[in-house]
Amino acid sequence: MKLAATFFSSRMSDPRSIFTCATLGLLLNACSGVAFAQFLGTPPVTPDPSTDSANAVQRQERGQFSSLLPGDLFEVQVFGVPQYDYKARIDDDGSTSLPLIGKVQLAGMSMADAERSIAGKLAATNNIKDPHVFVHIVESPNHFVTVSGEVKNPGAIQVYGDKYLMDVISAAGGFTPLSSPMLTIYRRASQTPIQIQLPSDPALLGSKNINVYPGDNVVVSKVGVIYVLGAFHQQGALPLRNNAQVTLLEAMSLAGGVNYEAAANKAYILRSGPAGQVEIPFNVNDVLKHRVADRVLLNEDIILIPTNNMRAALKGGAAGVAASLLAGIGYITVK
Repeated sequence: MKLAATFFSSRMSDPRSIFTCATLGLLLNACSGVAFAQFLGTPPVTPDPSTDSANAVQRQERGQFSSLLPGDLFEVQVFGVPQYDYKARIDDDGSTSLPLIGKVQLAGMSMADAERSIAGKLAATNNIKDPHVFVHIVESPNHFVTVSGEVKNPGAIQVYGDKYLMDVISAAGGFTPLSSPMLTIYRRASQTPIQIQLPSDPALLGSKNINVYPGDNVVVSKVGVIYVLGAFHQQGALPLRNNAQVTLLEAMSLAGGVNYEAAANKAYILRSGPAGQVEIPFNVNDVLKHRVADRVLLNEDIILIPTNNMRAALKGGAAGVAASLLAGIGYITVK
């Protein structure tokens, strides 16, 4: 309207322009009731080929695994027409209303299908010539990625827009100390799970940090583990990074070595087998001095080295010796 006012003020001084101005005024008044009359006569939009080709793969992948659902808030944009930039929410019946085209059914459509549908309806109105439509989800109560396994806060993570594997891992609190570098993604549109082997150096993540989509289930498996109990400097679980093999000698070293009070000739490995748990005895000194072949451990093996009571008593001093004697004799009768 400012443009029209400027036009009138510059032309009204010329009597020959009175009729022209009056005619233009009538036309503007007639078009004032049309919300998007300014789009009429817009020349055909020719998208930048380099930009269009760069987004082609992303559009195809996004459209394949994302779909609009009731409750979704999405944004519609038209390339080259900045005035057409609207956010709308899909109603319970799966429809929504958009400028120029009115009510449109979008629930269940992929992003690509929704873009084609809206573009076709806009073209049919003759208000925008050759429209190139872009649709993306702003927020959604339906779009979740499930993260389970060895993360600190497993559960459903809401995703909309472009999200990557490490985005949802971070939202789930990050990895636990026993997380495996092997991740598995179960995707609803694919029968074959996607397996990702994460590098030990985060700087080398690169292409491993793939896109994730609503409906994906990211499973972080537990790394192999060996348990060390008894007369070790450090008891607990020893994670097998990258599921590499660990020998008995290596495990004892990782546990900080064997304590003085260890009953070296009574140690054993507790291993689960088809027939239940079995005990595999070994002598600590024989292993340490390489008198016997080192043994490869299996996932979930338990290494147990009992404590020698007398050695423990000597380590504990006079009070420990007295306690050990009383424990061994039971009681002393004084006459």
